Amino acid sequence: MRALVLAREVGAITNQDYRQINGTHTLAASHALRHLRDLGLLTMKGSGSETYYQPVPQIIAQVGSTPYISGSPEEFPPYTNPLYKGLDAIPKGFPDLPDDLKNRIIHLKKRSPKDEVEEIVKL
Repeated sequence: MRALVLAREVGAITNQDYRQINGTHTLAASHALRHLRDLGLLTMKGSGSETYYQPVPQIIAQVGSTPYISGSPEEFPPYTNPLYKGLDAIPKGFPDLPDDLKNRIIHLKKRSPKDEVEEIVKL
């Protein structure tokens, strides 16, 4: 989800970008980006160290003419946080997340400590 948001906001994402926002290694980033490409969410451009991925037009079109919402997530009350849309991506048929877990996810900061994110993932 972070990769898609970054690609939508800046127009493209590289392997290095993916590693920085997700704290992963090169091969894992390559695999994840290829997977998003194979799902039809990103298109691959360039080759080798010049490879980058752009969001498909449908991802850009879904957010309208101004894809970036200014302000930090902390400035938005729960459920109006622009990053909350990601929870709506949970496939139908999956059980709803408990409200306390939703709130913890919504209030994560851009660079939340690793142990805080891991604690939420374990819930």
